[in-house]
Amino acid sequence: MRCGTALRARRSGNSPIASFLAICVYFALGEGTVEAVLARLSLALAFGTKAYAPLDLPLIALIVALGTSRSRAIRLAAIGAVAVVVGSTWNFVNLVKTGSYEGHVPNEDAFYSLHGFFGLVAIPARRSREAQDR
Repeated sequence: MRCGTALRARRSGNSPIASFLAICVYFALGEGTVEAVLARLSLALAFGTKAYAPLDLPLIALIVALGTSRSRAIRLAAIGAVAVVVGSTWNFVNLVKTGSYEGHVPNEDAFYSLHGFFGLVAIPARRSREAQDR
C-alpha cells in the first residue's frame, strides 16, 4: 500500500479523492477481474468527486504500467477510460450547460470563478499554497 501512501502524501487535509485514488491503485495492482472492477469504481468516484482528478492519471498509469503485466495494464487502461467517462458525466453536463467544467461555481472568496483547464490546474495549486502558508 506504499503507492497509496504516495498518492495521499501530496495532498493536505482529509480528501476523499486521495482515498478513492489510493483504493484504485491498490485494486489495480491486484490480479482478479473483481479487483479491476473495484479499481474502475474507485476511479469513477474520484472523477465524480473532484474536478482535478485528471491530474492524478499520469501517476496512476505509471504505477499500473510498472506494477502489472502488459496485458493487465492494457486491460486496466480500457477499463479506466470507461471509468473516466462515467465519473466525469456531471462535469460534462456542467461544461455543456454553463461552458465551465466546474459549472461557474464561485470559490470561497466569491471574487471570481476559475474556468476550463486553467481552473483545473489553479484550484489545486492554490490549495497547496494555502496549506504551505499554515
